[in-house]
Amino acid sequence: MKEQIDIALQTIEADYKICLRIIGRYFEYLETCGLKEFNKYSKYKWTYDRDKTNGYSYVCIRYRSSLMKKCLIKKRAYIEEDDLHRWVQNKELIQEALDEAYLYIAKKVELVKTEIEEIKATAEDYEEKLNDLDDESFKANKKLGDDEAVES
Repeated sequence: MKEQIDIALQTIEADYKICLRIIGRYFEYLETCGLKEFNKYSKYKWTYDRDKTNGYSYVCIRYRSSLMKKCLIKKRAYIEEDDLHRWVQNKELIQEALDEAYLYIAKKVELVKTEIEEIKATAEDYEEKLNDLDDESFKANKKLGDDEAVES
C-alpha cells in the first residue's frame, strides 16, 4: 500500500512540474509579446513574483484587479499539499487564463508574421530593382565598350 501511495505522489509531482513548465512558457511568451499591454486589457493578470522569505519564485495569476493571488505557480523542486488544493480549486481559472493568454499570443504572432512578410516582400522588390539597375549598368558599360572598339 505504501508503495502505491508513493507512486501516486510521484505521478502527481511529475504532472505538477509539467504544468509549471507549460505555464512558465506561456508567461515567457506573454513577456515577449507585451505583458503590460496584455495585463492592461485582460481578465486575468499575470505577474512573476519572488517570495524571498520562503525562497521561491512563482507566476501569479490574478482575476481582474483583485489583489488576492488566485493562483500561485511556484517554481521549486517539490509540491506542498496547499498548492495542490489551490490548484484544484482554481483549475477553471487556470484554464481560462491560459485560453486568454493563448489567444493574445496567437494574435500577436500572426500580426508580426504578417508584418514581416510585408517587409520581406518590400525588400525583395528593392533587391529586384537593384538587380535591374546592375543589369542596365552592365549593358550601358558593354555598349560603351563596343562603341570605343568601333572608333579605334
